[in-house]
Amino acid sequence: MRHKLLVFLMLVLCTSVFAASPELVKIGDTFDAQIESPHPVSGFWRQDVDVPGATFLKLHLADMQLGEGDLLLVTDSYGQEVYSVTGPAVQQGWLPSVDGDHLTLTIWPIKGSAARGITVDKVGHGFSAPMPESLCGVDDSKNAACYQSDTGKWTAGDAVGSMLFAMSGGGLASCTGSLVSPSSHFLTNNHCIQNETEANSVEVRWRYQYSACSGGTLNPASISNGAHLIVTDPSLDFSLLQFTSDTPAQRYGYLTINPTLPNVGDVMWIPQHPGYLGPKRFAVVSDLDGGGNAKVQALNLIGGNGVVTGGHTDLGYFADTQSGASGSPVLDANNQIIGLHHFGTAGGTSNCTGSNMNQGVEITKILPQIAQYLGVPPSITSITKITSPPPLKLKIVGSNFHQGCVIKIDGQAVPQTQFVSSTLVKAKGSTLKTMVPKGVTVVVTVENMDQGLTSDGVNFTR
Repeated sequence: MRHKLLVFLMLVLCTSVFAASPELVKIGDTFDAQIESPHPVSGFWRQDVDVPGATFLKLHLADMQLGEGDLLLVTDSYGQEVYSVTGPAVQQGWLPSVDGDHLTLTIWPIKGSAARGITVDKVGHGFSAPMPESLCGVDDSKNAACYQSDTGKWTAGDAVGSMLFAMSGGGLASCTGSLVSPSSHFLTNNHCIQNETEANSVEVRWRYQYSACSGGTLNPASISNGAHLIVTDPSLDFSLLQFTSDTPAQRYGYLTINPTLPNVGDVMWIPQHPGYLGPKRFAVVSDLDGGGNAKVQALNLIGGNGVVTGGHTDLGYFADTQSGASGSPVLDANNQIIGLHHFGTAGGTSNCTGSNMNQGVEITKILPQIAQYLGVPPSITSITKITSPPPLKLKIVGSNFHQGCVIKIDGQAVPQTQFVSSTLVKAKGSTLKTMVPKGVTVVVTVENMDQGLTSDGVNFTR
């Protein structure tokens, strides 16, 4: 049996778009719908959904129940498969989006199946939105494929994905994010994903990029659908997610974090998805940096701009970004994360100056809150003693330190530990003098208790 649902929303599609926040632009909307298969599905069932003029369609399942071997298929206007589920399966929530203004739902039950089928209660549809520029001078960003011969950048770009999600206040929006752990943790902005409901709605397209520097084909290699919110902080404008039913880091790798604050003048670049679900682009060079590599222009900038109310949290740069790039990783010359891009030049102008530039949160400020999830063991680079004023204290410098870590001496935990930052810890207390006898060499380690990851032991003699 075949049905056709034609939704005329020209009034909605032609109305002006508003920004949900200074940095989050609404690129789609949703409306209530009632699309149901027979319950149970006794034979082949098909439903077409059309929203004339939509840039994409996205369906929300109130319920889906498929029996063993039953097949649900979502196809686009060309009949190409976008998503499929083979039973047994029970599912609710948002399905992956389909580009264009038409999609088809099909259920193929096996003989003798008593599949209940599906109920769709919401339809999301995309529309064209204005794009406030965050360009510094000329747009020097290029399609990712232009850097295919640069193995480091090409590999790093694989871990960056294009996000589509439902906003709590209504509507659909897009951002960028990146994989930051072997367990597929995903880092983006808090002004993009603020709560568990928004995280659940996240859809991420991987390798959504042109096949050639000048263009070519454009299709995502895969899609991850649905995530869990691990930790978020509006003052530092970050959210860490983890995918609920996929492990994309096994396919695309992940980015590592540089635990050291960069210097002004250091080379940096940004892999991103600008233009609201746009294909991946790399901002590597900058005409305002003399046409060479983009560089860190400033540190310790105020990180507000109406998005968050933070202190001096940001680094600044002239690398070009545009709407949709929020949440992109800012990478150094070694392709490690040094910042999390979160807004462009004030007013969206292209007149970048020393006091008006694109900004990202310094990753060293975010790291203490996420280090415990990254699957990277702590590392000790130096240990020094502080004896004045008493009692004895040890100053341990390294990386990947956080509140979930414990300092151990010869395998015994030190009772009093102060975590100053992701690169500095201090041990103190009256028992420390007993644990580190004068003239005796001990082995000091820092252990991530949450994941059972321990630093290499470092010998220390008081």
